Amino acid sequence: ISSFTSDQPFDIHWYSPSVQLDSNACGVDNGGCSHFCFNTPDGHVCGCPQNIQLEENGKDCIKDPCSATNGGCQHTCSVSEQGNVTCGCNEWYRVDPDNTTACIESEMFLFVLERNAMQEVSVDTEPLYRRTISIDPPISSGSSLDMDFRAGRLYWSDSLSDTISSAKIDGSDVKQIVTDLSVPDGIAFDWLAGNIYWTDTGPDKIFVARSDGSHSYELKIEGLDRPRAIVLSPIDRVLFWSDWGTKAVIARASMDGTGQIVLVDSGLGWPNGLAFNSEDKLLYWVDALEDKLESVTIDGKDRKVLAESQLQHPYGFHFFDDHLYWTDWTSQGIKRIYKDG
Repeated sequence: ISSFTSDQPFDIHWYSPSVQLDSNACGVDNGGCSHFCFNTPDGHVCGCPQNIQLEENGKDCIKDPCSATNGGCQHTCSVSEQGNVTCGCNEWYRVDPDNTTACIESEMFLFVLERNAMQEVSVDTEPLYRRTISIDPPISSGSSLDMDFRAGRLYWSDSLSDTISSAKIDGSDVKQIVTDLSVPDGIAFDWLAGNIYWTDTGPDKIFVARSDGSHSYELKIEGLDRPRAIVLSPIDRVLFWSDWGTKAVIARASMDGTGQIVLVDSGLGWPNGLAFNSEDKLLYWVDALEDKLESVTIDGKDRKVLAESQLQHPYGFHFFDDHLYWTDWTSQGIKRIYKDG
């Protein structure tokens, strides 16, 4: 149309009653279809919303799409009021992000040491699932927990039986690897060298042994008053510990106990748990008296308070996948925050 001009015309469509003059099998009663009716060169066909199948009569959509091949779902199938199918998963499984009809087994867990039991909690499922791990002989008074991921073994201290024990992550093959301790408290596993470290507030010492408990000896660390938590960075070849003594401190040393350095010596009450972020080279701790979660660099610099209001009486502490997890004695639960607060 030579006389028509426009500023950036994009699309065009013709309007005329003559455009849609033809026989329409879908025009009467929607072609007898319960949902969609489609005209084709060979006649009309009926269709259904996504994931819903046609009845054998070719006209009606199945009222319960989950009744036919479980709606295409691997585990569970549910239908919304709009007739849409949603696939779900059984306990300890989650929906595959690449295929929403399929399920994959949970791969991320928290192991929770309770006073007399061990719990396993899935953290990559919705909802979270938990189960009790059967330990025999049973835990008397659990205090601290660590694990050897490669070997699939858990290690924990027991302040009533005065032992350190180990078991497979399913609770089998329980072994008391260190006995006749005084008050074993914090423990940490060196996954590079295969050594287990622990604090003992009886003699106020830090010890190390092989993963089977053999060759135990005391680290020559000076000034220990009431050592509590301990965490390692095998990559950086250093260990960190907190001390609840007359003057609470958080300190660092080489894996053999030499070269000790005090990182924090003020503003501490009961530094209960330690965690280390090896990528960012940050040490975190929770304080059950100050009710704070704080961090410093591996050299004790740039101290920051990351959380206060969320803490009531923090105890166990762990860093994983850019998040900080801790147990809380007052709320009797597990909480977490992002690593930057």
